[in-house]
Amino acid sequence: MIRHVLALSSLDNRYGGPSTVARSQFEAQLGAGAAVELWTGWVGPKARVIDGLRTFPTRMLSTNFALLFAPRFVLTAILTIRSVSHHHVHLARDTVTMPIALVLALLRLSYTVQPHGMLAPSTSSFRRLFDKFVTRLVLARAKEVYFLNSAEAAALQNLGARASQLHRLGNGVACIDRPSVRHPSSGLPVRVLFAARLHPRKRVGVFLEAAADLIRGTSGDDWRFMVVGPDEGDLKLVLRSIESESSAGCLSYGGALEHSQLLKLMRQTDIFVLCSEDEPFGLAALEAMAAGSATVVTEGTGLTEYQTVEKSIATFDGSASGLAAAIVNVRREIGTYSRAALKQASSPELNINEIASSLLRRWGGL
Repeated sequence: MIRHVLALSSLDNRYGGPSTVARSQFEAQLGAGAAVELWTGWVGPKARVIDGLRTFPTRMLSTNFALLFAPRFVLTAILTIRSVSHHHVHLARDTVTMPIALVLALLRLSYTVQPHGMLAPSTSSFRRLFDKFVTRLVLARAKEVYFLNSAEAAALQNLGARASQLHRLGNGVACIDRPSVRHPSSGLPVRVLFAARLHPRKRVGVFLEAAADLIRGTSGDDWRFMVVGPDEGDLKLVLRSIESESSAGCLSYGGALEHSQLLKLMRQTDIFVLCSEDEPFGLAALEAMAAGSATVVTEGTGLTEYQTVEKSIATFDGSASGLAAAIVNVRREIGTYSRAALKQASSPELNINEIASSLLRRWGGL
């Protein structure tokens, strides 16, 4: 039996990429007939029942996901730790996955870790001390350590992972059926989507400023901008922009959506925008690509390291003016970008079925 260990899940997917990736790996491996289970903390309305999925009530004691109160989860995982042949830990500096991984390390059991970019370098004295005595041991004794991009690989080596342990592992998606791509000459407004937690790091303000510039510079009928995501401080910026005259009724807020609702919205989106800087991967952008949306991300986003298909991803310099220019350029060739995005999302390094199968082969040989 293989056990995935994940700190947190919820119907609104507030934990973001790590939760989506863990769930996708688990479901793909389960579909392939593997003996696999996913143990995860849970907040909010109950999850639907799936064989192999075990959820534990969890309280969030901070907004950064580090302080999670899930004593039954941690205790049960430790008490049953020897009943599982291999653990795959979706690791972060939190009070759920790190204690479980530490016990695995101390007992020298078989486990791999996938930090999803969450073990970023820190200037905090406490975190540096924690890394010295805990994180370093957990990484050093893992069978394999998976990284998203070159920056994360370097950071993990600085934390104690050996080069021989490190393996690049992209986040994967399944391509989604969508209606045929619309050409901008159809006369319909171009639908542009921002979907992320409304936290300052996600930089929704850049999207709002670019949207206002484009609305002012063209007919209001040319564009429909939408923001979706749970509020983590920046919802007030979105509502203020919607209420301003400059939005001309072309900007809306869709709330915090369940993951299935977001995927449905992506199928109806022409251009997807990711504004955060230093994003380790950008899973939402990949999901949009798999739905056939032309996609614009900030330069340096980890996903761009996987780009092999020309015009599958457009980039901008992080400024609102740069984003507005990128959206206009993509619009001119929206059909080309959409088709390229679909092709890129189906490549082996980004296809969840290929990734899940390769992991099973690797773990079988450990």
